Amino acid sequence: MYWGEIGRDVKEIKISTHIFVEEATDEETIIEQLRTQEEAGINQSIIYFQPPVTREKVRSVTELLSNTAR
Repeated sequence: MYWGEIGRDVKEIKISTHIFVEEATDEETIIEQLRTQEEAGINQSIIYFQPPVTREKVRSVTELLSNTAR
């Protein structure tokens, strides 16, 4: 692979991607996206709340992630 050609160890590379959360995004969709990313070898998932965002949506997603963390 390319990183081997330039002398990098793939295990040292942080791979990240995004999850876009809208008001209508349900909890199952968020968890499904996180699982898919984990299976793909993603090291970091960045959650973006798309406007308009409510405090309630941020709170519910935060609770979801806190309750499902390993």
